[in-house]
Formats: sequence, structure tokens, C-alpha cells
Amino acid sequence: MRPALTPPTRGCLGRLRSRVTLGVAASTAVVGLVASPPRAVAAPTVATVIDLGTLPGGTASIAFAANDTGQVVGYSDAPNQALHAVLWSHTGFRSFAITDLGTLPGGSTSSADAVNRDGLVAGLADTAEGRLHGAVWKAAGSGVLRATDLGTLPGGIESAAYALNDAGFVAGSSSSSTRDYQAVLWRPNAGGSYSVTELAALPGDTVSGASAIAPDGVVAGYSGKLDGSSHAVLWRPNAGSYGVTDLGTLPGKNSSSATGITPDGVVAGSSGPFENGHAVVWLPNTAGSYSITDLGALPGDRISTATGISTNGHVAGNSAAVPAERHAVLWTPTGSGSFDITSLGPFPGDDFSEAFGLNAGGLVAGDSRRSEGSEHAVVWILTG
Repeated sequence: MRPALTPPTRGCLGRLRSRVTLGVAASTAVVGLVASPPRAVAAPTVATVIDLGTLPGGTASIAFAANDTGQVVGYSDAPNQALHAVLWSHTGFRSFAITDLGTLPGGSTSSADAVNRDGLVAGLADTAEGRLHGAVWKAAGSGVLRATDLGTLPGGIESAAYALNDAGFVAGSSSSSTRDYQAVLWRPNAGGSYSVTELAALPGDTVSGASAIAPDGVVAGYSGKLDGSSHAVLWRPNAGSYGVTDLGTLPGKNSSSATGITPDGVVAGSSGPFENGHAVVWLPNTAGSYSITDLGALPGDRISTATGISTNGHVAGNSAAVPAERHAVLWTPTGSGSFDITSLGPFPGDDFSEAFGLNAGGLVAGDSRRSEGSEHAVVWILTG
């Protein structure tokens, strides 16, 4: 299933992340990176949840990612109901200021999905012709961030950027002239332009998407077929090209997708099908293979998804009894290859919440909403 590149019915342009419906595919053995097991840490405590608000006159917002300096990105609607990429900056104790990042020239909508250490922002925005393109927002003097169109693969008409690393490499998806959506990597060039590289799908697959990128350029995402089946994969740089590695699935599950990767090569994602799938991590073994760990769900829930992982191995995501009633959660590594789960809870008075991204300092980004559908971006501040 290709990434959705048009706004879903709820108007959440920012949810156009390279997710895949968990369908049917065969599990295979994998070869991976080598890293130490997660270090032992105490389970965190949720100190507070902060409503980040919206642009002036707006009614809804979602936060998707946070960097280690406390900058948070996502989207907010504006008074004209257009969705705009936004940046929330930490300005003091439990205080954040919102900045409208704007759109591409001639466009009307945008969303921010990732922010690196230097404040470079990646996401997507529509063009003057009404096509969604991957975009980055870079400093253009006086602290102002301006959008740059990343373009598409040759012959493609749409693209989306979902992740970037501190070197400025951007990962996402693009359509092409001859095939469906493919995972891509944009490399920054001198002068501010970007070069795009297609990341090949697994043999026999026809679609792919990239969701995360590590500091060393290893890209995580999925490879799949048009029927919606997929496997989580890694693309690793090797002498200017990228080889693809199948990460496999949970035993008895038929599909998977990767959504985050740490500098040590620990990969977070989900394995399903979606209606009874679970959040997972793939841990690198010393033998060069990967072992998969089921992260489970909150007591009484049967579904969970992992949406991001911090550099210190904490995993953000969601747990649910039914898909429409998600609860934001955090999984904490115990040091023995297992993880503890903590419910983050919604903003006071709300019913449901979702977590999408986090940093290493105990800041989790997401949204909180009421049963009638209104939602605001929030951050959870953790201690311990």
C-alpha cells in the first residue's frame, strides 16, 4: 500500500507518514547491525502533560516530533481551516511558543514531521499546482524558516518527507514515472539544493516507504506489495549504493513496518495485521542478525503500535482495545531485552491520546482529543 499523499477524511495532513496497512506477507530471516542491549533504566513518571495549543484562530493541532533541544514540530489549522506546518519552541517552565512555518510558494497546506538538532525541519507541503511534495524548512536569516521543495523521483508527481538526521539527509517516499511509491533519500548539496536517490524494495515487491534515518545514514521503513502486505526493512549505505535488509515479523504475524531507529541500530515498529498487531523492536545481535521483541499492550488492550524511538532506546506509541480508541504509551528498556510499558494519559478532560515522537530528555510529542473529535497537540514531560 503506498503512503497516503492526500488528506484523510479527518483532515489530518500531518498523518501522511509512511505507514502501511499490516496485511499478509511471509516472514524471513534477517541480517542486521551489531549493538549493545538496552541499558537498564527506571520506569519514567509522567510529570505533566502540556497543551501546545494552535495557531491564532485555529481549532486543531498535532505534534509529531521533538529534538533534544526541546523544539517540537507538527501542524495546526489556521482560521481559513488550511493546515500549516508549525514549530513549538520551549520558552520557559512548561511554556512553548508556536511559529507558523508556512507553505511552498503558491501552496496552501503543509505539515512538519521531523526536526533535527540544528532546527532543520522536514515534512510535506502542496505546490501551486496542488501536488504534495516533500519539503524542508531552513533558516533564511533573522531566525525565519523558509520551505524548500525537495521534488520527486524523475517522472514522479508527488512525494513526502518523514525523517531527517543531523547531517541533513532526508528520508521519505516519492512516486515515479513507471512504478508506484518508492522509498527515497534526499542528500543536501552545496548551494542548498537536494539530490534524490531511490531506495529499492525487496525482490518481488512493488512499493516501499522510508520512515526513519539514523546518524550514519541507515534508513528504516517498509517494503510491500499493492495488496497492502509489507515487511519492515533497513537500507544501509555501501559504497554509494543502498542494500535492503528484511527485518521479518513476529511469529504468527504476516506483516510489519519500521518507524524508528537509534544510533546503535535498534529499530522500532509494528507487526500485524493491524486489527491485532503489536508494537515491536528489532534488537541487533552480536552475530549480525536481528531478534524481534513484542512490546505488548496495556492491560485489557489488544492492539499496539510503535511510532518512534529515542536515542536512549525509549519507544513511543499507542495502545488500544479497538483502533479508534488509542492511548499514548511509552516503553522503557529494562536492560535485559524486555521493556516496561507506561500509560501517558490524555490531557485532563480529554478521552484519548496518541504519541508520535520523543527525544532523549523525556519529552514525548503527540495529541490529545475528546470523543467528539477535537484535538490539540500536547507534550508529556517525563521524569526518572
